Amino acid sequence: MRSPLTLLTALLLTPLSVLHADEVPDTVARPKPSFGLAASGTKAQQEQPAVQTPASRATSSADPDQRPNIILIISDDLGYGDVGCYGSTKIRTPRMDGLAADGVRFTDAHSTAAVCNPSRYAILAGTYLVHAKRTNDYSLYFHDGQITLPSLLQSAGYCTAALGKWHNGFGRNGDLDYNAELKPGPLEIGFDSFFGTPRTHNEPPWVFVENHRVAGWDRADPIRIIPHDEVLRRGIKDYGWGISEGAANAHAARTFASTTRTATRPPRSPGS
Repeated sequence: MRSPLTLLTALLLTPLSVLHADEVPDTVARPKPSFGLAASGTKAQQEQPAVQTPASRATSSADPDQRPNIILIISDDLGYGDVGCYGSTKIRTPRMDGLAADGVRFTDAHSTAAVCNPSRYAILAGTYLVHAKRTNDYSLYFHDGQITLPSLLQSAGYCTAALGKWHNGFGRNGDLDYNAELKPGPLEIGFDSFFGTPRTHNEPPWVFVENHRVAGWDRADPIRIIPHDEVLRRGIKDYGWGISEGAANAHAARTFASTTRTATRPPRSPGS
């Protein structure tokens, strides 16, 4: 039986910009690192004692309940200057600043891609999206049996969960039916549970998915995806990916949707 420890991953990703210490103002006192880095096999590495941080001491404990919980937060469109500990003065982020003050603040970061889903895939899979050999559809990006971050944590005894934007595909046939079970998906690559949006926030369907099903879905009121060319013929607006209609209860669960406007307009953007 796995211990009740949790990996909680908010899958809301746009990659980090490259950060350099001399470009980032110090608004929070930086903790001094208690560790050093040396090339594998060097004398410096061999002579340096193993670092024992609170996390590593807990992880190496014989009692699995002493291992740390892991919370990985990934945020769309968050620049390094948007957080107080990296110099923001217009937005207050005291909780995140506290994490930085009590932990480690990185000042040199790199990304595997310039947009959201390939970067998020790389974090979960440890490899570039090009290796997924995916076609241009919305099938699950991960292949059967692929080792992923959540599956590794499951094998180490963790319970795992994902919350937020998924946008890494469902199913295998490329023609996804949102009125049926959405699998394989997050649960098949190592998450014990999932709740969030199936795609980006401006792509249909504008519903939440819980595990293998659209949350609030009603068999008597199925979802229909209206493709972009039909949207144009009907004279309504989308963001280029079509819209979704039907499934009044499921659409109403998203804060921008209602039973009267689901089929006639896409969600509002924060600036509209």
